[in-house]
Amino acid sequence: MSERRRKVPRVRTAIPVEWGVTGAYAHGGRVVSLSVRGCLVRTEHVEPLYGKTVHLRFPLPDDDLLALAGHVIYYLREVGFAVEFDATPDREHYLLARLVQDYRKGDPYKALGADAPRLVARQDAPA
Repeated sequence: MSERRRKVPRVRTAIPVEWGVTGAYAHGGRVVSLSVRGCLVRTEHVEPLYGKTVHLRFPLPDDDLLALAGHVIYYLREVGFAVEFDATPDREHYLLARLVQDYRKGDPYKALGADAPRLVARQDAPA
């Protein structure tokens, strides 16, 4: 589907993401396309996921973490999978909408003078 036909435009990203079929976030990858309704996750994990609920967690430019859940709507072989977000609580929806809007203006991580976003070496992350 072309960008002109999409009801909700996407932005290109390169955000590291932890994901899993439970809140354990057992796998890693990158969110390479993002909208307020879903995302495309590039990952090497090849488990059939179509229709399954997945939990995603990724860093925001202010060092906060955004945790979302959704269901897999398609899988691209040797690329990853697309997720449509489930009902998103107000706070998370606001943070997601703001991140997408910031990406429309440029990479918000670079705009803050920050390094590429990371999920490791966080105070709240297990060692």
